[in-house]
Amino acid sequence: MISRSLLANIEVSSGPTYEHEVKSWTPEDPWFATDSGNCYAPSIQGELNDSIAEIQSDWITFQRLVHEWRTQRGASSSISKIVLCQAYQAIIGMGARAVPLILRQLRSEGDNPDQWFWALHAITQEQPVDEKDWGNYRNMARIWLEWGSSLEG
Repeated sequence: MISRSLLANIEVSSGPTYEHEVKSWTPEDPWFATDSGNCYAPSIQGELNDSIAEIQSDWITFQRLVHEWRTQRGASSSISKIVLCQAYQAIIGMGARAVPLILRQLRSEGDNPDQWFWALHAITQEQPVDEKDWGNYRNMARIWLEWGSSLEG
């Protein structure tokens, strides 16, 4: 199985794929180069396509749940009300598949991060944020994003 972390930063498009002319490939070499300089492994193309389809499906589900969550919670400032919404709990229920999606969402929110910290902690059982930073959403977001980056490399 291809690692989800490897695929987390792949931009998915609906355009044609694998239509490049092969520059070089030998049966002993599992990778081949294309005219655009990209490399593909013929033995994993189907698996890669399946993994991308899974990620697309997860992203669509996640975005639907984010919309539902924001609608359900309204403008509440109560953390318990925010995190007990059915849609937020469904995001947590996605488990580890949700972590890269939450981190991507958190990154996209910039200086106005939403309350993703409870979900990240519930799913990962990690707490990289020091108690002194609790409540400072910008710092909390920065720390969680650094935590996520540390897993990638």
